[in-house]
Amino acid sequence: MKHSADLQTDWIKAQTELVTTVSECEAVEGAVMELRARETVLSQKRGRLRGDTEAQKREMKTLHLAIRYERAWERRGEEGLVGCWVGDGVD
Repeated sequence: MKHSADLQTDWIKAQTELVTTVSECEAVEGAVMELRARETVLSQKRGRLRGDTEAQKREMKTLHLAIRYERAWERRGEEGLVGCWVGDGVD
């Protein structure tokens, strides 16, 4: 049978291990909370970027259509079809 001094030493070792384990668990929990917060921020940023990207795509489509329209208008002008609208003396 163990002496009380040996039991006391074993108990102190167990308590030390417990404190170490609890400290490690708290550190891991802190890291998890930090990562969750970061994930939330990045998720919101991703949503904003997607919205910005969609808005830019719509704007590019509008600009491409405007350019096509302008080029078609210029070709008609070169063909003399727009001449009747320009310089007809009506202001």
